[in-house]
Amino acid sequence: MNALRTAAIAAASMVALSLSGCAAIEEATIANPFGDAQYTSMSGTDGGKAVEWLGTTPLTMSFTRMNGTLTMMMNTPCNAVSVDVRARGEDLVPTGSATATAMGCRARESGQEHWATEFAAHTMQYTRDDSTLTLTSGDETIRFSVDD
Repeated sequence: MNALRTAAIAAASMVALSLSGCAAIEEATIANPFGDAQYTSMSGTDGGKAVEWLGTTPLTMSFTRMNGTLTMMMNTPCNAVSVDVRARGEDLVPTGSATATAMGCRARESGQEHWATEFAAHTMQYTRDDSTLTLTSGDETIRFSVDD
């Protein structure tokens, strides 16, 4: 009887583990509306004025999920910057400080990195269709192409 009881407990445990794994995968998929796409900036504005470099030396951006955390990764003209975020409705909310690689850059590229890092430090509203992703934070906007 003990062997049968042990087998039943083991089977129940395996079912519970497999179901919890499915729930975690489903949650991760739902919480990352950006998928595996790469995004390339096409244009942007700051206070109603064009941010020209976003079209000429674009940011590239992608999202990844590790250990339950969604991370936005941007390659700026200077360094790579990453920030943990949470997607809530149509908001993208930073949940921690941005981190960046530590490559020395010229003043212009360093300023571009600073602008992008500050942009990502605040809650962003997003809209996405088949070909574009638009992020807006206050009076700043970046429009990206979707490179699936």
